[in-house]
Amino acid sequence: MTLFFSHVSNLLETLYDQCIAEKQKENRPTIQRWFAYHRELIDPLDAPTGAALLSTLLPAKRTDRVYHIKDRRLEDIFARAQRLGNSRVRELRRYKVPGSGVDLADCIDTILKATPNPAHHCVSVLEVDTLLRTLASSTRSSPENVHESDYPLAESTRNGLEAMYTRLSPLEAKWFTRLILKDYRPIEIDETLIYHSYHSLLPNILKIRDSIPAAVNVLQSILEEERAEYGDGVKPDRWDTQIVLRHLRPVLGTKVGRPFWRKGRSIKHCLDMGRGFMSVEKKLDGEYCQIHVDLSKGRDCIQIFSKSGKDSTKDRVRVHEAIRDALDLNKPGCKITKGCILEGELVAYCDYKRKILPFHKVRNHVTRSGRYIGSEMDSPPRPTEHLMVIYYDALLIDDESLLGVRHSKRMEKLKDILVPRPGYAEIVERRVLDFNKPQAASDLRNMFANCIAAGEEGLVIKPDEPYMVFNGRRDEFTGSPIKFKKEYIGNFGDLGDLAAVAVRYDSRRAKSLQIPHVKWTHFYLGCITNKSSLHIPGTVPEFTVVVVVEPNASLLHTVMTHCQPHPVDFKENNSLKLNIPEGVSAGRKPMYVFTRPPVFDVRCFAFEKPGNVGFYTPRFTTASKIHFDRDFRDVLTFDELQDVAEKAMAERPWEDGTPERRLHWVEKLEKADPRGMPVDRMTQSKVSSSPSPSPQPQPQPTLGMFPLTVPPSLAGSDSQRSAISVITISSGSIGSSSQRSASSGRRTMTPPTSSLEGEPSSPTSCKRQGGNDSKSQESLKRKRSSQASLGDIYGSSPRAKRRINSPVSRSSPLRSSPRSQREPLGEVSNNASQQTGSSYRSFTSSFSQATNPELQENQVPPLDPATPKTTRAANQPSSVTTPASKRKSNVSGNTVAKVNVAPAEMIEVPDSEDEDTALLLPRCKQLGSNCWFQDRAVLLGPRLARRKVITDRLLPRHGIHGYITDHNAWMPENPERRPEGLKTCLVDTYREEEMREFLDGIEARPLTLEGGGREYIEVYHWRVLEDLATVEEEKGAFEKGKADPRRKWWVGLV
Repeated sequence: MTLFFSHVSNLLETLYDQCIAEKQKENRPTIQRWFAYHRELIDPLDAPTGAALLSTLLPAKRTDRVYHIKDRRLEDIFARAQRLGNSRVRELRRYKVPGSGVDLADCIDTILKATPNPAHHCVSVLEVDTLLRTLASSTRSSPENVHESDYPLAESTRNGLEAMYTRLSPLEAKWFTRLILKDYRPIEIDETLIYHSYHSLLPNILKIRDSIPAAVNVLQSILEEERAEYGDGVKPDRWDTQIVLRHLRPVLGTKVGRPFWRKGRSIKHCLDMGRGFMSVEKKLDGEYCQIHVDLSKGRDCIQIFSKSGKDSTKDRVRVHEAIRDALDLNKPGCKITKGCILEGELVAYCDYKRKILPFHKVRNHVTRSGRYIGSEMDSPPRPTEHLMVIYYDALLIDDESLLGVRHSKRMEKLKDILVPRPGYAEIVERRVLDFNKPQAASDLRNMFANCIAAGEEGLVIKPDEPYMVFNGRRDEFTGSPIKFKKEYIGNFGDLGDLAAVAVRYDSRRAKSLQIPHVKWTHFYLGCITNKSSLHIPGTVPEFTVVVVVEPNASLLHTVMTHCQPHPVDFKENNSLKLNIPEGVSAGRKPMYVFTRPPVFDVRCFAFEKPGNVGFYTPRFTTASKIHFDRDFRDVLTFDELQDVAEKAMAERPWEDGTPERRLHWVEKLEKADPRGMPVDRMTQSKVSSSPSPSPQPQPQPTLGMFPLTVPPSLAGSDSQRSAISVITISSGSIGSSSQRSASSGRRTMTPPTSSLEGEPSSPTSCKRQGGNDSKSQESLKRKRSSQASLGDIYGSSPRAKRRINSPVSRSSPLRSSPRSQREPLGEVSNNASQQTGSSYRSFTSSFSQATNPELQENQVPPLDPATPKTTRAANQPSSVTTPASKRKSNVSGNTVAKVNVAPAEMIEVPDSEDEDTALLLPRCKQLGSNCWFQDRAVLLGPRLARRKVITDRLLPRHGIHGYITDHNAWMPENPERRPEGLKTCLVDTYREEEMREFLDGIEARPLTLEGGGREYIEVYHWRVLEDLATVEEEKGAFEKGKADPRRKWWVGLV
């Protein structure tokens, strides 16, 4: 049985009708039903016919096929094939009339319906694909593997197409036309759905062999091998991903697929998409290249693929020698024996300036299908300018596939085989951050601010995960890198106002807009060049067109309904003087000129010098809105646009960014987070009522874009690096932490961390000997925080590594201290005899827990009740207090306490009702004591205590600073550990087996009340912490009629 082209045409027509009827949601089930209905035809297909079917459904994926045929040429071919007269030729060209709503395919369909072709045998999908393969092989732009095809050549390209048009039905001819033009708009076909519908293994195969013919050949070989092993009765459930992993690995000469790339819209968005260790790299403005090196081919061992999958080996011949030198090919030091597949960015480099040149300089060194395009107006490249590859990944080394290897390991192997050579071959600059740590937001924000201040393009954030996964889940983004550019954030990409001076019509674009009677699809935006002369009567406005944009449907509808631009024919225009460079218009002249140009608000990602233009134009331009209160006199002048572009493109070393400029971008990035609140504000103590930016990066030694870490103990003046440290206890914060002094090797006390939020707090005011300038002290805290924020390669400072939140016992006198009797805490001294036992159960230092592996995280170390209080205190070095009579407090209520140089393991507080103990009470950030978690004891299920996002962010956000991981701590034999009030258990329901085992353990040994009855624990999924925090931030409380997160994440009682 044969699969005919009419079968595919019927499917495409159905999808088209559903799009016109705005029923795009039905496209997916329609495709699935079509494949199910034709399953008996599809399963027996051989590899060429299977590839032909996929190529017909997804013509845009065949980037290796270049036809060089547009509407005008295809129109002539069809007219000759049908021997059309003048009247029918006019009917064929009706698609050029603005507002007609038809394209060339519709016109061909109309003509063939009026005069159909004689009946012929039906055309098969393989016949159509053979013709297209022949057509591509006759063009110079197609790669060599297409020219070396074994398909029989037709007499000529024109004769082959004309003969096909005489055999097709009207419906087939319509979709054959769109197939040649590679444009099925307005249909949007899901590629993964097509692959999966063809065979469940095909999507995974295409991840490794990013070529439809190659992937189908691999699939056929797998099917034949499995049939030989199991017979013809193989069930679909036997086709699991293990088969793919057993058979597949990257092959030299076939491009490896790329993972799905995501865009970061804010710091919070990046943190939400990332997890664990993330590699933060400088984003490079060049051309992607996937380099295949096959040593068995001798001198011609290098093959380069572009992002689209096209073989661009010959076009990039100027970089081949640099690749050979980087890998030491044919030299004794070469560390590869068979071959490798590497990824990198191709850029232009100048030895004289010692820097990477702008993107448009690449075209002077790279050809397109053997020709230099768009370089006629460029100055010839200097002898000091050449191509350079910056490598950032390795996918295959010899016979070892690295697709399943973590990113950090792949980078190690890349560094092992590569020989960096400045200006020719280098490895990308990168830094590793732990996104599970609270300070990741501040680190990423400061790095991105440095990037923007230095005029760089942005960052690339990659997870420390395998390059690809084969789990079959369509919503899984494992291994997906994140592009983070300032233009992706809010209004950061605003350029200014430009005037829409001219328009043209494109029939295929009009089809995709689905707006009735649309006459304009492409708008020519320009800058005014004689603004200073417009006040002179009779002056004709002059504009230079700098970009052509395609507005979206809603903006175009606004233009059509609310603007009166007074269009005139381009040839009859006498109202405006237009300078339209050919490089901007791509050789397409406008059809109409607007005598009253509307003003568009324009956004762009960057600037570039297109080919044959000679000046800077916006890059990746979009029109966001129309200004009805402005006219063309208010738009940017040409000189203003060039000034903006030159400043944006100016090369600035990383270290030249002033602190003020970086601080400015830090503030803007903070405001770009949802609701204008930085994502890490929830984990930072507030300095004052007014918002303040993240710690300001100070001028310091740098390595590329990443500042070298200054140890916290070395920050500040000599007096601030002394062995005696000052602790300021401010309103709402109490705690302790320890960090090692890099200069003296002794541990000193850092500023106290907030018991509510677990982040370093900045005091509102502070008194020191020799001065009382609170602003300078606040600035000092920020300097120390920023300099310690990039402590090591994993982005964590020594202080953050040892920071811990100390729980407060609910039965402690600290809980019952009257708020009206609070007083500032006194100085800490070595007088252990004045301490009480309750203080031991309330406070522990981070050092004591970090050095005791037997303690669980966030738990108080157990004390031997038989040990006298004085003995316990004597065993704690450097805990110092002074009598209450000698305590001093400043006017703001903050206490300044001096601590001796000996390492402190515990801060002890006198058991006095007059102490300011209410400050130690856990409080929710949003609702305080009204929070639902108030007075609740928390039990964490398996693995949850290891997740820093839960222990360091979510729990402290609700005022929870103590938790347990074993319910036996609440048993009667542990009366000191048994809390009062309700008890809540948080689990991960996605790990069902572990959760059930954990809950069964509680059921096996349940809690009992004093009267002998059972005590129940409420069980929720841990994400209830997130949803409740969101509700509290947005509304402050639950709204009636809205979904309650507690019901959503409720698990049960145990």
